[in-house]
Amino acid sequence: MDRSRQPRILFLNQMAGPLFRELAEDISKHWPVGELFTGHPDTLEKEQKEFMRIIPAPAYERGSYILRLWSWFKYLFCAFFQCLRTNKDTVLFLVVPPFLEPTAYFFKKLRKQRFVVLVYDI
Repeated sequence: MDRSRQPRILFLNQMAGPLFRELAEDISKHWPVGELFTGHPDTLEKEQKEFMRIIPAPAYERGSYILRLWSWFKYLFCAFFQCLRTNKDTVLFLVVPPFLEPTAYFFKKLRKQRFVVLVYDI
């Protein structure tokens, strides 16, 4: 398939540690453009790859349940607008922190945008 005609991919993971970053990098090698929207400090410090751009996002705060909830909502809000900036051919690849699935479903209904969900914790 012609790489210039393939859709882009946007990875949404608030705490994309080394394992997920490597997964995103490997997948991005097969897409014309890969973007990772994360707040993980170690990932944000890594060198940018030519095939995947890392976009800073609100970090996850573990201090208390209220801080966790607040940080999830901040990330959700920013992720929603990050998704709005994409075109309908961009595949959304999200990791299951709370609240992201309805966002992906919204874009599926609104623009017929495809999405993938990765569940780490069951």
